[in-house]
Amino acid sequence: MALADQLGEYCRFYSEVFGFTDVESLNPALPAETPGFNWLVVIRKGLTMNKVLEVMRTKFKVYSYIGDDLDSGVPKNERTADKDYTVIIRDRVEADEENKNLSANQIEEKKIQGMTLLERLVLELFYFWKTGEHLDIKNVTLCSGSRDSGGFVPYVGWNSVRGGVYIDWCRADSSDDDLRARAAVVG
Repeated sequence: MALADQLGEYCRFYSEVFGFTDVESLNPALPAETPGFNWLVVIRKGLTMNKVLEVMRTKFKVYSYIGDDLDSGVPKNERTADKDYTVIIRDRVEADEENKNLSANQIEEKKIQGMTLLERLVLELFYFWKTGEHLDIKNVTLCSGSRDSGGFVPYVGWNSVRGGVYIDWCRADSSDDDLRARAAVVG
């Protein structure tokens, strides 16, 4: 689906899920078409991680080992919602195979732009709204574009045992087969 069409879907999503009435004003810059990067993620100006977490919890179980105040708990982000913006990512349920066994530090050294926690949470909610399903069933998305005040990096996945999305964190030098950043192209 073309990025402009996906932007239209996000207008409906923000209206139906968040109750925003001014979705016609949503007009962020779209990234350049990039082969293999077909999923658009749209972040509304002023959107907070706490607001997304609140809405997610009305739709499905969410466990946050970072706490309920994600905005304070994860204050460092490569991109913030000080304006409408977009990123595109690979169109996959599981985080990027190409980035397995790479820590957030290694992702940064390789100059791979990774998702922020806000972007990953919006993606989860959007994907659930569209499909009724969840992301990262077998692996987790390392949100390498975000950090807590001590440098720890959040990650998000699905916990099949507890039946919910979970938000946790790891050290910036942690790597594993199932800990994978999603590369992002910024609009």
